[in-house]
Amino acid sequence: QKTDRHRTRDNADAAFEEALPRFSQLGSLSIQPPSEKNPPPESADMRSKVLSLELVLSILETSGPALRGMPRFVAEGLREHLGRLMIVNGTAPNPLPRVYKLTLSIFLHVMSYFRDHMKDHIELVFTRVMMKALDSPASSTMQQRWMVLQVMQQICKNPQTLVEIFINYDCEVNSRDVFERVVHSLAKGAQGTGVD
Repeated sequence: QKTDRHRTRDNADAAFEEALPRFSQLGSLSIQPPSEKNPPPESADMRSKVLSLELVLSILETSGPALRGMPRFVAEGLREHLGRLMIVNGTAPNPLPRVYKLTLSIFLHVMSYFRDHMKDHIELVFTRVMMKALDSPASSTMQQRWMVLQVMQQICKNPQTLVEIFINYDCEVNSRDVFERVVHSLAKGAQGTGVD
C-alpha cells in the first residue's frame, strides 16, 4: 500500500508529464515566425508571441525548488526550448519592445536560478543579444540598449553571479571572455564612446 509521500510523488510526476508538453508548445509558439513582414503589435501573431512569452516567464517565476531541480524539466524543458527562445526573440530584426523585454526578463530569471544548467545558452545570449545591443548601436534601438543595461544592473547586484561569469567563461579555454566583454562595453558606454 502506497504511503501519502508516494501518492504525492506520483501526483507530482503525473502533473509534470502533463505540463511538459504545454511548456514545449509555449516555447514553440514564442519563436514561430509571423505570417507577414513587420506585423503590427495588435496582430494575432504578435499577441500569440507575447502571451506565450508571458506564460513561460510566469512558469519560471513560480517554479519552486522541486521543479528547478528536476532533471527532466532542465533537459527537456529548459535546455531544449529556452535557449532557442532567447536567441530567436533576442536577435529578431525590429522586435516589439514588449517581446524584447520579456525575452530579457526570461534571461534574467535563467541567470538567477538555472545558470548551472544552461552555461552554453547563457554565453550565446550574452554575446549575440546583450553585447550586440551594447556594441552595435546601428543594429539596436536606444530602448533596447536601455533594457539591456537594466538587466546588466540586476546581474551586477549579485557579486557571486559576477564571479561565476568570470570563472565559467573567461577562465575557460573554449569559452568567450564574457566578463571582459561586459566590462569593456559598460566602460565604453559610460564614457560615451563607441565600442571598437
